[in-house]
Amino acid sequence: MSGIMGKNGVNYLEGFLLMRQGPLDLSFYPVPDQLRITALVTQSGIVYVMELAKYYDQSTQNYEDKGLQVLLYLLNFVPGFAFKKDVTYFDFLNRVGSEETTLQGLGLWEIPHPWLNLFVPESRMSDFDSGVFRGILLEQKVPAGLVIVYPMNRNK
Repeated sequence: MSGIMGKNGVNYLEGFLLMRQGPLDLSFYPVPDQLRITALVTQSGIVYVMELAKYYDQSTQNYEDKGLQVLLYLLNFVPGFAFKKDVTYFDFLNRVGSEETTLQGLGLWEIPHPWLNLFVPESRMSDFDSGVFRGILLEQKVPAGLVIVYPMNRNK
């Protein structure tokens, strides 16, 4: 397997949307950059985000850092909007649990947050984007909550 998920690629990848009608969860991003991100979302309507993880240990850290820089160079993203957070493996695996605790503290965990999982073929993703993400959610100002996209390898 080659590409972003190949031998020299990333260990975890998901995509999600930040949408103008929010809610915007910017807790991952550095506080000084949150205003810039909000402005980009307001201007664009939808910002497509990729979250990726690259596992390493002390013996592979320099190699993995260089590989990640090459990978980021190959991606087409708005300059200045790549953010990095170094966490332990446990903290990475437990990030949803941490978010749940935060939302419970704010009294927001009990608000319904339905999930819908769909498989969309790569050949139809552009149509899905224009019809659903832009045509329904954005244009009709549907408060979408969290929209997550998991790329799948069809051969697996």
